[in-house]
Amino acid sequence: MKKLLLLFVALVAGVMSAYAQNELQCATLQHGEDMTVYIGIGGFASAYEAAVDGDVITLSAGEFSLPANGYIYKAISIYGAGFEDNEETSTQVTKLGRMFITLVSDVYGYNSLNLTGLHLEGIYFSDNIEIRGNNNAIEKLKDFTLKKCYVSGTIYNSIDTIENAVIDQCVLMGNGLHDGYSAGESDWKVVKSMLFTHSYITGIIGGYNSELSFIWVDHCISKSEYAMNNQGKKIVWTNSLLLGEPHSGSYAPAGSLSVVKNCIIWKNQFDGSVTLENNYIVPLLSDIFADEASNAYSPTRTFELLQPDTWVGTDGTQVGLHGTTGWSKVPGIPVVKNLQLNVDGSTLNVTYEAEAR
Repeated sequence: MKKLLLLFVALVAGVMSAYAQNELQCATLQHGEDMTVYIGIGGFASAYEAAVDGDVITLSAGEFSLPANGYIYKAISIYGAGFEDNEETSTQVTKLGRMFITLVSDVYGYNSLNLTGLHLEGIYFSDNIEIRGNNNAIEKLKDFTLKKCYVSGTIYNSIDTIENAVIDQCVLMGNGLHDGYSAGESDWKVVKSMLFTHSYITGIIGGYNSELSFIWVDHCISKSEYAMNNQGKKIVWTNSLLLGEPHSGSYAPAGSLSVVKNCIIWKNQFDGSVTLENNYIVPLLSDIFADEASNAYSPTRTFELLQPDTWVGTDGTQVGLHGTTGWSKVPGIPVVKNLQLNVDGSTLNVTYEAEAR
């Protein structure tokens, strides 16, 4: 029954996505068997205010305002229509601004020192995503998922513990993880388990306790700094493309104690503190991709490799975005076709055909 209800919400969201072509933003809130629709740019904020842990909010295409102060502190799932316009995949853009995932002792009467199960998918973020707390070293963000999203800024972290976080099939134009705004080491911060997979990222620069933390980057493209030697001390890179220019001074390509395994590396830039295993050193960007001799992102790029059968990863598939399950920017909501709307008194009648994608 639950799956059918969630599918119904997704179908209605697809209806709203099509309806949003007329610049009418819509947000649906699914709570158990109850569904409520909120209209307009403030629709998401209204849906969020009414939501409780475990609810699902689905957003149409369009730009929405965030709840008060941009704070998100409830364990809910938020699905957008997509982060890029694409006629072939029938996706449109759902846009939000700077989001603060907030874990503090009291936010508008809401106790949220621990946040478990927040899911964000199919959204274009025009600014940073910031994970904030009281700096009292007791906050925990657990089972966090960021999937098929575009973040034009950086993901900042200033809380004590992140556990079981997955960044999947995203485009992160800033850093995938950064040590908030503090300077120097932050050995009290623990990233117990964080996976970046099938994502395009600028880099990972962050202070955390290296001995207690585990950050794994698999089947990704990193186009810039991989980590600062005096902050991000250990990252495991597998089956990825490390395409940053060499740095000098305090910058190091991967951070001390890091492991780089079965990756394509643009130029050999690593010192003796990095463990290197079975990597492919490629001196020219023009020798890597079939579509373009560049490490830059664009919506039309495929990032297909020139030698996918030669550059094989630890899992037996090609390294980069197209290995294992592959790379898709389409969020998990259906496409609505042949949409017809008509008003009968105070009732909005909707007829449509739905196609899974």
